[in-house]
Amino acid sequence: MDAAPNATDPACAEIMVRLPDKLEDLDLRETNAQATAAWGSPASVLLSCGLPVQPPTSLPCLPVGTVEWIIDDSNPAYTTATTHGRKPVTQLVINNTENGGQTFLADLETAIAATPIDPGVAPCK
Repeated sequence: MDAAPNATDPACAEIMVRLPDKLEDLDLRETNAQATAAWGSPASVLLSCGLPVQPPTSLPCLPVGTVEWIIDDSNPAYTTATTHGRKPVTQLVINNTENGGQTFLADLETAIAATPIDPGVAPCK
């Protein structure tokens, strides 16, 4: 994995120290790039913090607890969930062989909620 452009944002560190050791039955594993995480062996769920702000999109928005996610399931191999309205932007890529997509997002709520809400971004509709 490569680090995202804004991986050095201090808010990414706030996320990283709050990540769960497990997502369902997938264990957290070590990565070699700042502000990234992976679960499973082989890695089935990948997280990257510090992406650039995303442009407006027509993709569906899914609120999970206090965190809103833009969901892109256009690739049959994986689903991409990108935070909406949070700084910095965090993205989760989930291999579609895994069945815990929404559960994974819920399990990450505490970590992602540690980042500030961007007041300039309207909530999902």
